[in-house]
Amino acid sequence: MNPSRIGRYEILRPLGKGAMGVVYLARDPQIDRTLALKTVRFDGPSQSFSVSEAKARFRKEAKISGRLQHPNIVPIFDAGEEDGRRYVVTEHVHGARTLSAYCRSGSLLPIDQVVSILYKCAKALHYAHSRGVVHRDIKPSNILLTQDGDVRIVDFGIALVAD
Repeated sequence: MNPSRIGRYEILRPLGKGAMGVVYLARDPQIDRTLALKTVRFDGPSQSFSVSEAKARFRKEAKISGRLQHPNIVPIFDAGEEDGRRYVVTEHVHGARTLSAYCRSGSLLPIDQVVSILYKCAKALHYAHSRGVVHRDIKPSNILLTQDGDVRIVDFGIALVAD
C-alpha cells in the first residue's frame, strides 16, 4: 500500500521501484508543483551492506546531488526523514524514459541522437568531476531522455567525492 503523504509532500502514485526503494510522483502543496520523491528501504533480501551503510549512502547522495547544478543532472530540492523513512525530492522529468528503453533491438536510437546524448552526458560528468564528484554508476537506467531529446543523469547513490 502506498503512503498518502511523506513529509509535506502528497503522494500521487509510484513511478518506479529500485533496489533500495520506491520513487513516487508527489505534489508539494506549498508551491503546487509535482516532483519525484525517492524513498529508501534499508533492509531487504538483496541488501549487500548494513543499515548504517545504507543510511550513509542515502545522506551522501542527497548532499552530492544538492551541490551539483547542471542542466543535464536532475536537481535535488529537498531531503528529509519521517518516521524512520528517508526521502529525497527531485525534479520530476515528465514523460522521460531511461535509456534502457532504447537498448533493445527494434528500439535503438539514430546514431546522431546517440552522439548528442553522449556529448550531453560527457558535459554533465565533466561538470561533476570538476567539483570532485565521480558518479560510478553510469548505465542506461541512470540516464533519462526527456520528451524533447534532452538528457538528465540521476542516482548519485554510490558516487565518490574528493575532499
